[in-house]
Amino acid sequence: GRLHVPAALVVCVRVFGMAADVRAFARTATELYRDVALAEKHHLPPHDHDRLKRAIEEVKYHSEEAQNLLKAQEQEQDDANGELGSQDWTSNPASAAAVLVHYESILRNKRLMLAYVHERCQKIKAFRWRLGNAVPKEIVDRMAPEEVHFATQYNRILSEYMTGAGVDDRLGNIDLTLDATLPPKEPYVKVLVKRDIGEFVTEEGKTVHLIPGSMHLLRRCDAEPLIVQGVLEHEGYA
Repeated sequence: GRLHVPAALVVCVRVFGMAADVRAFARTATELYRDVALAEKHHLPPHDHDRLKRAIEEVKYHSEEAQNLLKAQEQEQDDANGELGSQDWTSNPASAAAVLVHYESILRNKRLMLAYVHERCQKIKAFRWRLGNAVPKEIVDRMAPEEVHFATQYNRILSEYMTGAGVDDRLGNIDLTLDATLPPKEPYVKVLVKRDIGEFVTEEGKTVHLIPGSMHLLRRCDAEPLIVQGVLEHEGYA
């Protein structure tokens, strides 16, 4: 039957003396993922292209070594049995274990690299929600070109969704990235007008002219939907 990884490692260590090499398998990819996974929540480490390249090279190495072992085993079986493609590994468990170790190392490297890319994409998406569409240059400089493209496309998709989510033609799109805990629960709040929507009728029937840059004192129930929409910005309490 199929050898499990622990058994494969034991065979390789005992037969080939591969202890040091086995411990080094996927080390680069592990360090790559650890750096981004252990980073502070709102910190994006610089994209480590060199280390990622070395992890990819290790995958290629394991693939080539596994292919060489498979070809050698096929040739040995052909010479012994005169049958093309015979794959009886029972007489050569060391080679079988080595193939398995290379195969598992390939999978582990790939999983770690994918986790690295995923973790960075999650941080990039979080920046869009926390900082808006104007991500600081020092953060962009830490991204790979592919990540900059991802950030641009994610911003476009999110903006298009928010534009289509508006329920009132006067208010336009809903800014889903605003803090859902705002506005505060005081009866009256001071607000600054960010977008021009013309006249606004409060629940009391009063008409307020919301001109960009103007300040108003509104009831919380009137200000709340406008703050969520991004029309108003909370400035203080009454």
